[in-house]
Amino acid sequence: MVAGPNRRLRPGGRLWLGLVFSLACLVLALYDIDLSEAIATLRGTDRAWLAASLGLVALMVVAKGLRWRLILQPAVATAGGEAAPLGLGRLTSIWIAGASLNLALPAPRSGDLARAYLGEAYLMKGDVASAERQLAEIERRCGTPCEAHAHLAAHIAVYKAGAAKRG
Repeated sequence: MVAGPNRRLRPGGRLWLGLVFSLACLVLALYDIDLSEAIATLRGTDRAWLAASLGLVALMVVAKGLRWRLILQPAVATAGGEAAPLGLGRLTSIWIAGASLNLALPAPRSGDLARAYLGEAYLMKGDVASAERQLAEIERRCGTPCEAHAHLAAHIAVYKAGAAKRG
């Protein structure tokens, strides 16, 4: 079941959908790997270097989330300060999703999906103008029949309709 602009998954449904998707990706990633060889290689590694490298990867992910906070912070001011800034956890999730899309999808259209996701983040902050800029860039790159364009356009329309009712 795909959640459209008027249909939302329940929080528990999103969790299960995410877990199933993650498990499917893990199975695909491990499909051609000889697990006994991989385990033997890991046993032969220096645990101090392994821990150091994992720590640096974690630090890099947090740094990317902080960078996104700096990039999106001006949007709060332009939106009149109506919405609270996105938290570090949410911004890190957005970065991980975009990076994963860039790695998993074949080439140029993956950026359009990441732009649609970023446009939704702007809407969560109340910054419609920035979301519309992302929509315009998606339209410039792939046109209006593009799924990413339709997705973000629908979310912007729903957001504006809700704002009109409130305002």
